Amino acid sequence: MNIVVIGGNGLIGSKVVGKLREHGHEVVPASPKFGRQHPHRRGTNGGAERSFGALDVSISDSFEEAAAMDFFTTATGNLLRYDLIADV
Repeated sequence: MNIVVIGGNGLIGSKVVGKLREHGHEVVPASPKFGRQHPHRRGTNGGAERSFGALDVSISDSFEEAAAMDFFTTATGNLLRYDLIADV
């Protein structure tokens, strides 16, 4: 499976990326520093259906409840908007 890991260059995310790759997945880390590097979106790629998932292991800059909630609400909204995760 193809997986984009949001926060995949961080302390935890880099370990998640490594473990997923060990299990044979095609994994691309994404972070604010490096941007979204994954070349495939849900749908087609060269006529072939490509499936992939997004895993968010990012962290808010603040542990204050309202600020953290705003961060994750915005981040999830962006993932949905750019068709990186399914709206379930």
